[in-house]
Amino acid sequence: MMRTIVEEDRVSMLVDDTLPSWPRLREVLDGWYWRLSRDPGIGFEFEPGLFLIKTLEFSLEGVPFLTILYEFDEQEVRILSIRAIESN
Repeated sequence: MMRTIVEEDRVSMLVDDTLPSWPRLREVLDGWYWRLSRDPGIGFEFEPGLFLIKTLEFSLEGVPFLTILYEFDEQEVRILSIRAIESN
């Protein structure tokens, strides 16, 4: 079952604001959103109902290291927060 991805407004604003620094950020997030829409249980449940995904570091220009905080139900995956850090 595929769920709808819902990005909090503050997440969308953060992504838009950081695109000049990391031009491939949206591309990387879209890949993770595709995966989460199909299997949201892949993350680490650190509190009941709240999950984290930490991406691997890549040495590709424009690809940051990401932490994604989200929750999900049968219909949606809600992206609550992201943190992007410069990869080496």
